[in-house]
Amino acid sequence: MTTNGDYEGIINGNLPEKFQEGILKRIFDIYRDTDFNGQAIFARTEIMRVLGHERSALTEQALRDVSDVCTDVFYQTFKSERSPVYHTEVHAGRVVLTATATRNQHSFVRSSKFRIDLSQTNQPSFFDEPVTEPPVYVALTHSRVRWDSYDEYESWGYLLGHCHLTIPDANLRGYMHKIDLFDKYPQVVAAYTPDDITGYPFVKWLSRSRATFVI
Repeated sequence: MTTNGDYEGIINGNLPEKFQEGILKRIFDIYRDTDFNGQAIFARTEIMRVLGHERSALTEQALRDVSDVCTDVFYQTFKSERSPVYHTEVHAGRVVLTATATRNQHSFVRSSKFRIDLSQTNQPSFFDEPVTEPPVYVALTHSRVRWDSYDEYESWGYLLGHCHLTIPDANLRGYMHKIDLFDKYPQVVAAYTPDDITGYPFVKWLSRSRATFVI
């Protein structure tokens, strides 16, 4: 039977550190840049209509860009059925990875046909392991930061709220394992932490990025 330690080993043994750290940096950049650029074009009352779509498109591009600079990593793009939208699948050894935004760090991966198809290999095994190791579907989840007040959103609404490498279950209704990239790469988080966020807001931001229950 596959354990949490096995899942951690599968992800880290197949998906290079260079990719994991590199994609975290790119997603931090995407959340910051889309917010700042959006404010220059749209009123605050309309900006939330467009940011999600722009972030999604830029994240797909980031997956391809980061894959290009990593050894033994490649990607493929696929058109979704009955939709003009394409998605990117990153392949690294046994790992097949896609990215998706979620409402927060606890939300489930959004259901879609391609995610359901990919997640079928994530069924837990209670019997002897197969001779040929099956692929493991990993969903890179991310979300905007979640604040309690308008002033906090005005000051730090551009910050990335979380970034996890997750192994969804076969029904996309839970997670079999998560790796919190904020925890794994604190030096990256420190580099993107603004100088003016201190005290309780700082604690709240990092606490709410965690894979476990937080304030």
